[in-house]
Formats: sequence, C-alpha cells, structure tokens
Amino acid sequence: MHIIVVKARTLIIAALVLLIIPAVFFAPRAMPVFSPKPDKAEVLERADTGIKKIALTFDCRNTDEGIDKLLKTLSEQKRTAAFFVNASLAENHPKTVKSIFDAGHTVGALCDKAEDMSKTDAAISEACGAVPLYVRPGESISETNKILIGASRDVTSLKTEDAVLKRLVDTASGDIIKMNSGSELTGGLLTKIIKGLGKTYEFVSLDELFS
Repeated sequence: MHIIVVKARTLIIAALVLLIIPAVFFAPRAMPVFSPKPDKAEVLERADTGIKKIALTFDCRNTDEGIDKLLKTLSEQKRTAAFFVNASLAENHPKTVKSIFDAGHTVGALCDKAEDMSKTDAAISEACGAVPLYVRPGESISETNKILIGASRDVTSLKTEDAVLKRLVDTASGDIIKMNSGSELTGGLLTKIIKGLGKTYEFVSLDELFS
C-alpha cells in the first residue's frame, strides 16, 4: 500500500513538471512597443498637472520697451516669469537680456523660423552667458534639442483690458500665459493679473511647471 502511494505521488509530481516547463519556456513574450518618431517636435502649451501652478511668459520682439516695467512689477510681487527674446533684441539690447537673467527669470529664444535658432542662441549667450533651453517657435520645427513652448492662454492679440481678463478668467492648473512685453496693456494689467490669479495659483518657472 505504501509503495502505491509513493508511486502515485511521483506520477503527480512528474505531471506537474511537464505542465510547468512548457509554460515557463514557451509562453509568448510581450514585444517591445516603439512609438514612431513624430514628424514635428511637440510644442508644449501647458503642463499636465493637478497642482495649482501656472507659468507667466512674455514675447519680446526687437525692442526692449516695457521690459524694465515688467521686471519691476515682478520684483515687487515676488513672482517669476519667462521672457522669450528674438535675435534682434538680444543683439541690440544685451544689457536688458542680462538684467532679465540676473533677476532670476528664464530667458528663452523667440524664433520665427528654424534657421533663426543658432543666431538667437548666439546673441542670448553673448548677452547673459547662457544658452537658452526653451524656444518659442513661430513655425513648426522638426529637429531640435530645445524644449518648444507655446501657450494655452495667449492674450497677445487682444486689445482691451476686459478681453484679456475674460480670456484669463478660466485659467487652470498647468496653463502657460503668453503676453507681449512691449504692449502698454501688458504693463498696465500685470499687477492685476498677478494679484487676481495669485489668489488661486502659484506662478512658477517653466522648469518647475514641467518638473
């Protein structure tokens, strides 16, 4: 009787081994998934975050008019922002670009065309000693090692205070606000925008927004 039980157990173990070995060695393996490379580099218009943080950005084209006032307001309100400057501004007003950088704000490149990038990089680097990581493109760029920044709240084309405030009333977490540095409307509204949105959101750098 004892021998029969042992043989039965041996047969059961052998059967289990025969079932397990094929499952381990011949089970189908998951194939790696490769995302196709996009034809155009992605432009980031907002951050996907539930944290109540937003970023304030300015387009600075050709002239440095209005930038000193913006820097003063940002300093008074203890806020940070990103300034996207084009090659002409950086070449003709290097001290202004350096003052933006020295104040602790992000200096990005404003490029209408892909071929403008190297020239803008050189001008900004000459002005403040740093090559910009962020670019605001005027057209799609297919190959770049930069981070392309758009905006989910673009008020640059708006002409009245009411229109700007209405555009910003439904600002959400992760939004990027885009304004023109040379606009009188921007300078006049900046304090009101910061105080209004600052009740709900924290203004942070692009680095922090996308961290």
